[in-house]
Amino acid sequence: MTVHEAAYDRYFGLLKSPGRLRTAPVVAAVIGDLPRTGLTEDERTVLAEGMHLASRVVAAAHPRAPFDAEPVDGLPGPLRRWKLGHQVFHLLLTAMNSGLDDALAAARTAAWPSLLHDMEQLRLLYDAATAAMEYAADFPAVAYRDGVRPTMTPPHVPPGFSGAFNRDHRVMVRRLRGLERAMRTLPPDVPALAAVHRGAAALQGAQCRNRRHHARICRRCVPGGASLLRLHFAREDPACDTG
Repeated sequence: MTVHEAAYDRYFGLLKSPGRLRTAPVVAAVIGDLPRTGLTEDERTVLAEGMHLASRVVAAAHPRAPFDAEPVDGLPGPLRRWKLGHQVFHLLLTAMNSGLDDALAAARTAAWPSLLHDMEQLRLLYDAATAAMEYAADFPAVAYRDGVRPTMTPPHVPPGFSGAFNRDHRVMVRRLRGLERAMRTLPPDVPALAAVHRGAAALQGAQCRNRRHHARICRRCVPGGASLLRLHFAREDPACDTG
């Protein structure tokens, strides 16, 4: 684990020791907070369903999918929600990485019913991750600017703090690309695979929704601004583009 990866985990209170499995406190904290959020009913539903599914997935995959997180009680409201939302996002990522392992194995062995089941679960987890991002940033932009963003700068964390330091997300992207490559090798016109291709299209749709939503949240939190990572690079090298 790199210094930046360790700083990311420490900031959000992600505990990844082998064998750890404690999902209930995070799930209960978010469920209890949802009525006080501005999330739509659909977003609340998909987030709750995704958290419960993720809890079952990581429990079934234990101990190869450890999960635990430090309590965030006592933090100011926006910062508590920011960190708690990222803890939930980590829970969903842990489940997605386990599910992607299973999906890749099913694709390699032509276990089509299992592959379809795995992709349906991944689609729900992806949509839940989108709702988790909305939950994590469900507070006014001024609260992010004045109360949350400063906690992600020195001396609290290394300079240039970024979501790019999230190792589990990079693992997920790499495995997802592997699954996409495996799906491209399947013939598109075999009737027995029609449902599998529909499942792959549904998963891809969830990915697109996630990317669009993340971009909207970034624009809302930092209107016209640059990420902390880009600002850091600009300070190190003024010729860097921070647009």
